[in-house]
Amino acid sequence: MLMKQILNKRLLAALGIVIVLSILLEASLGAVQKKQNITPKAATPGGSESILLSPKNTSYIVGEPMSIILSANLTNTAIDGFQVVTDITGTVPSDLAFQVASISGVTCIRNQFTTTDAGKRLELAYITTDPQVPFTAQGLTALGTLTGKVSGEGAMTISYNTALTKISKNQTAEDIVDIPQNSTYSFVNPTPTNTPTPTVTPTSTPTNTPTPTTAPTPSNTPSPTTSPSPTPSNAPTPTSMPKPTVTPTSTPTNTPKPTVTPTAKPTPTKKPTSTPTPTPATCNIADVNKDGVVNKLDSAIILQYYWSTSPAIARADVNHDGIVDILDYSLITKNFGQKTGKCQ
Repeated sequence: MLMKQILNKRLLAALGIVIVLSILLEASLGAVQKKQNITPKAATPGGSESILLSPKNTSYIVGEPMSIILSANLTNTAIDGFQVVTDITGTVPSDLAFQVASISGVTCIRNQFTTTDAGKRLELAYITTDPQVPFTAQGLTALGTLTGKVSGEGAMTISYNTALTKISKNQTAEDIVDIPQNSTYSFVNPTPTNTPTPTVTPTSTPTNTPTPTTAPTPSNTPSPTTSPSPTPSNAPTPTSMPKPTVTPTSTPTNTPKPTVTPTAKPTPTKKPTSTPTPTPATCNIADVNKDGVVNKLDSAIILQYYWSTSPAIARADVNHDGIVDILDYSLITKNFGQKTGKCQ
C-alpha cells in the first residue's frame, strides 16, 4: 500500500513537470513569433519600388564632363523615406562630387560622400518632413546627381550595398525596394579625325559693266484747286421746362407694442454619470523615450542615432535589426500618436 502511494506521488510530480515544460515552451514560441512580427521584411527581387542610375552602362570620352542621375522609381505607394548606399570603384575622377536633390515632402537627413581605399562611398537618406504625412509619387524621383570630368582611360563601377539600400513602406515598416543593379561606365580617348587639304579655286577676271543712260526728268503736274467748305448754320437753343412743385407727405406715428414678460422655466436636475475605468495600455516598442506616447520626441531620438549600430539609447533600434535607420523611423510613423503603457 505504501509503495503504491509513493508511485502515485511520483507520477503526479512527473505530470506536473510535463505541464510546466509545456507552458514554458508555448511562452517561448509566442515570444519568438512576436519578435518575428516586429522584424520587417527584407528586400527581394521583384520589389514594387526601385533605385536606378541614368544613364546606365555607357561610355564617356576622356576630357569631357560626366553627369549621372540617381533616382527612385516609384509606383504611387505611400512611403516613409529612401535610403541608398553605393560604392564607386575603378577609375574614379578626382573631382567626382554628388549634388543632393531638393524634394518636396521629404527631408535629406544624411548626405555623406567620402573617400575610401577603393574609391568613393555615398550614404544618402531621406525621410518624410512630417511623420504623419507619407510621401507618394509616380515615376522617377531624382535623389541627386554625380558630376565630374573624365581624366583618363579606364572604367568606373557603381555598386549598391543591398543590405542598407532601402525604401520603407508607410504603415508596415517593411523594405519594398527591388534589389538594385550595378552600373559600369567606360572612359575612352577621343578618335582622331583627318583634316582634309583645302582646294584652291582660281580667281575669275571681272568684266567691265557699261554705264547706264540717264532718263529725262518729267515736268511737274499742276496741283488741283481746293473748293471752299460750306459754313454750317447755328442750331436753335432749346427752351428749359419748369420744375414741378413737390408736396410733402405726412409721416405716420408708430404705436408702441406691449412688453411680454417671459415665464421662468424650471432648471432640470442633472443625473450623475459614472466614470469608466480606463484600461491600461501595454508598452509600445515605438515609445523610444518611454514617456507614454509615440510622438516627434521619439523620431528625434531616431535621427540623433541614425546609422548607429550601438546607440546610447538601445530602444532607438526599434526593430532590433542591429542598426538605427529608415525602418526604425517607419515604425515611429506607424505608431505615431498612440498612447502607451509603462515601459521598463
